[in-house]
Amino acid sequence: MINGYIMVKAHWHPAAVDGYVYEHRLVAEAKLGRLLQGEECVHHINHIKTDNRPGNVMVCKTNAEHIAIHASEHRAMGRPLPMNTPAAIAKRAKSKKDNALLRAAGLLMLCACLIAGEWVETTAVLTAFCPCTYCCGHRAQGITADGTDVRKEPYGIAADPQRLPFGTWVYIPLGEGYLDRQQTEDRVFRVDDTGGIVRRRTRRTGIIHLDLRFIHHSSAVRFGIKTATVWVWYP
Repeated sequence: MINGYIMVKAHWHPAAVDGYVYEHRLVAEAKLGRLLQGEECVHHINHIKTDNRPGNVMVCKTNAEHIAIHASEHRAMGRPLPMNTPAAIAKRAKSKKDNALLRAAGLLMLCACLIAGEWVETTAVLTAFCPCTYCCGHRAQGITADGTDVRKEPYGIAADPQRLPFGTWVYIPLGEGYLDRQQTEDRVFRVDDTGGIVRRRTRRTGIIHLDLRFIHHSSAVRFGIKTATVWVWYP
């Protein structure tokens, strides 16, 4: 299992990673009579990740549509998305004091997000880095600005805390080159770091600059720099 989802061996499948594919994907494809295409993804109607009965899976045309379904269902029930519950935030946040101070800096966008009750769409410049001394300097210890240990949380985002406070969630669509094969389902990543370059570029241009963390330096170099549409949800 990966992230609570059942994996089955299917080395022949074009979406296989190390010879395994999500079981719910195979069930949905059997139901459709074809392979999933483009950004199509699978939604569990009862929200139970291991319940892969044909009647419990539905195909969304895009990841954005999938996110919208979850958001509307949770708003109807009067509760936030699972990753934004107090328990989830408390578990992930390593520095509550810093988070409280930095949330105040992003108050305007935070209020806009809460009023809208949904993900806020924005344009961002994407670059990449890894925890090595070349990317992070000779003092790099594998600990992010909010205290996250990258050995336990290898993937994350560095951003300007005045625009995106620590603990902010960012949805990055498939096709942008960030973990497209490793995380085809869960495309939401947390802002847990910052840096001088991302702060300066964001404040100088007014466009949010996101630095995406990879495990390997070669992957970060291959990613390069690009502009993309992302969605933001604050804790």
